Amino acid sequence: MSKSIGNVVNPDKIVEEYGSDVLRLWALSSNFKNDVNIGPEIIKQIAENRRKIRNTLRFILGNLTGYAESRNGKYKEFRWIDKLMLRRLKEFNENCNKARDSYDFPALVQYLCHFCAQDLSAFYFEVLKDRLYTEPIGSPLRLGAQEVLMRILTALMDKIEVILPFLSDEIKEHQNTIVKDFCDKEEVELEGFEWIQKIRSSFLDWFNAKGKSELNVKTTFQLDLKVIAPFEFRSQLTFEDFKEIFMVAKVDLSFGEKFEIVEIKASDRLKCSRCWTFNSLEIEELCPTCEKQIGETSETKEFVEVNDSKSATATFPF
Repeated sequence: MSKSIGNVVNPDKIVEEYGSDVLRLWALSSNFKNDVNIGPEIIKQIAENRRKIRNTLRFILGNLTGYAESRNGKYKEFRWIDKLMLRRLKEFNENCNKARDSYDFPALVQYLCHFCAQDLSAFYFEVLKDRLYTEPIGSPLRLGAQEVLMRILTALMDKIEVILPFLSDEIKEHQNTIVKDFCDKEEVELEGFEWIQKIRSSFLDWFNAKGKSELNVKTTFQLDLKVIAPFEFRSQLTFEDFKEIFMVAKVDLSFGEKFEIVEIKASDRLKCSRCWTFNSLEIEELCPTCEKQIGETSETKEFVEVNDSKSATATFPF
């Protein structure tokens, strides 16, 4: 960029088109120890990073309905993935605070963008959606998820107040309660987060590339898995954890020396008309979980495995 040549980028035009938060985010993302680059494509990428951060905060705010009224005095049930996220959140806070104290702002922005795009939007939020959308307001599982979301919101607001002040003000207009404590009442090994995140990513890559056509299904909710998990997670993991993380109909869980998905097959169950998971035994019938949640009285149904010759199977390439 040369002033004499005239190929400069006018900051006023950036503010006019994208807002001052994007210009500020670009400045903090730039490493002043090297040559600082700027241009239309760079600014577009910075604007995209801001959009992802905003969408992350928007998702959290949109799923805190009933939290402020129900949190006090109510039992909260944390699943394994919630405990992992709390530990991941603690690591995120430590890394960001260290970068901020050392004035390493490019690293701070990088931690923030990766946490919002990869750890939250691409992973944790996807796992939570079924629980948040189908569990009744005030239920222990929903409150547990909302407690984690509230702590994430508090941490993110602490980071963006200086980086993206206008976005911070926008969020505060819709924010009710802030949780200040970050204590870890549930101890879980942090390595488990990256481990399960990698496993899930590989599973979804396989499903999108080959699984859909091989098993003749449209979604992972139509799959049954047979999984072997490491012995060290025996006291922490249940089949419900894996069912939620992989977003499948059923998980047959056992424990061994290492993680392995030994079988993937198309489920014989049908789609629930309420939660859209494949856990119903009859067409247009609610699954047992939804029947319980909405208070319907019905006979207790036991799932029976049906050996159908048309049912496709596949071995996961692990």
